[in-house]
Amino acid sequence: MGKLLKVQLKQNIKTLLLVWLIPLILASGFMILNRFIDNPITEFGIGLSVFLMFIGVGISQIIVIYKDYERFFGKEAGFYESLPISSSNIIWSRFFQYLIMIAILFLILVFDLFIIRLADGYLSMNELKEGFEMTKYVFGKIPGKYVPGIIISFVIYVVFTIYEIIFSINVGSIKSLKSMGFFGPIVIFIAVNVVRTLIFILILINIEHIIGYDAYFLSRFSPQSPEEFFMVTKNFFIIVAFIQLVFSIIFGFVSKHIQEKKLSI
Repeated sequence: MGKLLKVQLKQNIKTLLLVWLIPLILASGFMILNRFIDNPITEFGIGLSVFLMFIGVGISQIIVIYKDYERFFGKEAGFYESLPISSSNIIWSRFFQYLIMIAILFLILVFDLFIIRLADGYLSMNELKEGFEMTKYVFGKIPGKYVPGIIISFVIYVVFTIYEIIFSINVGSIKSLKSMGFFGPIVIFIAVNVVRTLIFILILINIEHIIGYDAYFLSRFSPQSPEEFFMVTKNFFIIVAFIQLVFSIIFGFVSKHIQEKKLSI
């Protein structure tokens, strides 16, 4: 599994390197130039390159998903099917590929913001310190007993999102949808999100019966005390996290079954 994961990450980074670097270099260059030559052309160049830079991060996610589809259900599937690796290891490898790429894309976004501020000439140690202090202040407003739950909910959400993508690719590539190509996974992804949204709407409508509050749930998002607010939202997110966890397990098993069936053909 480790070797397969290494190959996937290497291909992703090789493909995305120019998507990350070209807009960043252009944005930094225009910002430096604008410090000496302030005119509409340099300002337009800054705006366009910064826009492309942030769009590039979003496009990178789509490219990673498309590359994953191509490896196991597209043009490259023949090579990956010949590898002596089980369906379980393939699913785990794909899962960790997405997880690592999410972390890399987050770091790229932070790095881009840092370089832009540096190139713009406004970055200072005091500004960095103020940023950390502000972040600390915001998180400090959250009662300590709720922090573990927030972290667990976030982890479950990430796991759910990754398995949702893998599930959409695998189910969208079965024989009956194969003729649709990459649009098959897109259709499944949309359908899953529609079902998920309907479930969450039903939860919101019936939340007072589920968690035992007399008042309608949405009206309690402006409670009298912060403690009451965190209590209500905590119960809601516990239910959401539980549903996401159940869906993640289902997505994982279905994806593994489809992957195994494809390898046995």
